[in-house]
Amino acid sequence: MNDLNPTGSPARGPLLGLTLDGFGTHPEAWRATPGDPRRVWRADFALDLVQRAEAAGIDFVLFGDENRTDASRGRLDPIVLAARIAPVTTAIGLVAETAVSHREPFHVAKALATLDHISRGRAGWSVQVDTSAAGAARVGHRPAPTAAEAGREAREVVEVVRALWDSWEDDAVIRDRPTGRFVDRDKLHYVDFTGEFFTVRGPLITPRPPQGNPPVLVRSGVPDPAAELADVVTGDTGPAGAPRLAELEVTVDVRGSRARARAAELAAASAAETAPADRPRFVGSAADLATRIGELAGDFDGVLLRPAVTALDVPVITGVVVPDLIERGVLHRTAPDRLRNRFGLPAAANRYAA
Repeated sequence: MNDLNPTGSPARGPLLGLTLDGFGTHPEAWRATPGDPRRVWRADFALDLVQRAEAAGIDFVLFGDENRTDASRGRLDPIVLAARIAPVTTAIGLVAETAVSHREPFHVAKALATLDHISRGRAGWSVQVDTSAAGAARVGHRPAPTAAEAGREAREVVEVVRALWDSWEDDAVIRDRPTGRFVDRDKLHYVDFTGEFFTVRGPLITPRPPQGNPPVLVRSGVPDPAAELADVVTGDTGPAGAPRLAELEVTVDVRGSRARARAAELAAASAAETAPADRPRFVGSAADLATRIGELAGDFDGVLLRPAVTALDVPVITGVVVPDLIERGVLHRTAPDRLRNRFGLPAAANRYAA
């Protein structure tokens, strides 16, 4: 298989993303998930859903991450899961969320660069923070940061990660057998970053990702100034010109159960400590959801759907809602492409290249 288009930016309609977050976005989704709950932690469960999304024409999936045990009901590592799925998909973007408050940027840069190589330029990174005392104690690396500290630190992590991705120039690998040189040392660079939270010399041990800089997505709710360096944002924050996505938690009608009844059952089961976050929600039929997505596409560059119950809502989204949007002319099928191109982002120039 050839590498995906490195520079093309074909015209396309609004973006459509899908969050895959274990049992679902709703904290009580585990109650509504049919079958053996352990299947959610098997790679085949996520792979089946991603392949459905890819076949339908969804632009990207986002694998959620959250350092909680009270409401998450267990989760897999997003980057590891995306890496398992990458070789058996060919077109869909794979965005891995990473809570950076307890991770070193070097390891984040290496893991995401690896995912971009494995997926041939379809990797993305959703930056998340963790300011909870319980989360900090769980990891045991440091005390919990304040929201202000977490925002400044996340911004610094993005700076370091991007510098490390650039520490190999695109043509650094020369593999010159007569001279015995595998890399051109002049095209490997120390990043020599010194900030408030990190001092990193580099270079990375992984060659520059196919996209140069995989797209960085910052969702609303991540403290400032982390969003200042985002390529893509949700909500109304972020740098001017960055694609903006609307987020929408969805509960749709499924065979044998109306959406309103399902939502009511989930709400009744929610204890105070597991109450879902306050975010825009849709509860209704597949046809009405398609209409709502079309409305949001008029105000945003795309929509990121958050299924309330993964096993129930995703098949309806991929099997009914997306085909309806294509038939209405709201969405358009596009050829396999790098994720930066899907987001309409320019090619990422290497800061060290002459």
